[in-house]
Amino acid sequence: MHVDALHVAARQRGRGIGGALLAAVSLSAKGQPVWLEVLEGNASARAVYAAWGGDEGPVFEDVVLGAVVPARRVTWADSRRLADPAKGRARR
Repeated sequence: MHVDALHVAARQRGRGIGGALLAAVSLSAKGQPVWLEVLEGNASARAVYAAWGGDEGPVFEDVVLGAVVPARRVTWADSRRLADPAKGRARR
């Protein structure tokens, strides 16, 4: 299951909103892989996804608003990891 975009307003970050959204996606995915793309330079999001047990793929060139930017695919091969904090999702 592809998550096209995951954005949380800066003042709302750290409250578990993004984790709750991905946990809800994981229920729909029923254990199947979940993946999203993140910009290479977005260190804070990449750290959160890593804490949640996401596996980063290699850097690739993506096009965002007409500009070529480096990005990575982050995958949770077993989406149940997103629904269970003990199996990878960091508590916020």
